[in-house]
Amino acid sequence: METKDYTNMLHMGRKIERIRRLRGMTQTDLGEALGITKQAVSKMEQTEQIDDERIKEIAKALGVTDEGLKSFHEESAL
Repeated sequence: METKDYTNMLHMGRKIERIRRLRGMTQTDLGEALGITKQAVSKMEQTEQIDDERIKEIAKALGVTDEGLKSFHEESAL
């Protein structure tokens, strides 16, 4: 049976949302930086898994590294 590491309970979409909010960005701002609509950003923020290439693009738009985005913990941001 495969075990999962639950050390970071936030899924990827929620990490993106939290970092976006901490950066003071709206969904529209992030969408413009990524070339997608605000609605697409909303859908992305509800997605648990996002492929690595897309994560790199999102991280760049948020001004963080892709590793920083992947390893984001709410507690470390406070």
